Amino acid sequence: MREQVVVIILLLAASGLCEKQCPPSWTQLEHSCYVLLEELLTWIEAREFCLAVGGHLAEIENVNENRFLTAILVAHSVNGSWIGLEDLTQEDRFVWTTSQREAVYTNWARDEPSDSQRAQNCVWLTNKPEWQPPGGWDDGQCGAHFLAMCEQPLH
Repeated sequence: MREQVVVIILLLAASGLCEKQCPPSWTQLEHSCYVLLEELLTWIEAREFCLAVGGHLAEIENVNENRFLTAILVAHSVNGSWIGLEDLTQEDRFVWTTSQREAVYTNWARDEPSDSQRAQNCVWLTNKPEWQPPGGWDDGQCGAHFLAMCEQPLH
């Protein structure tokens, strides 16, 4: 009986050690972890920076995830951040840069995507209430500077 109790205690301890969690300073939602990199970067720099910290630019798959990431922007009082959506390869075909899947869920801000002067190919998540409701998506020039919203699977 005593051996069984020891085995049960060891199994419980091991299961706690194997529990998946986000790295320090990353925030969890469901099966992903997110971090807002607070440095102004171009979209290409943001993509590379996210890869360097073990993630990728966020790929927003549903309204819950969009609200969660918008809340992060609001909490940090920033105007917006790059996400992983782009139409660099084919105009008006927006794909997630890491998975190369077309966006099924979108949350374009009013009058977006606008592709002003055919030069807006990278997408950012907005938090500029004076311009649009927070959480809308805007296609911008890839050379503009925003923060980066990185995502990685829960480890």
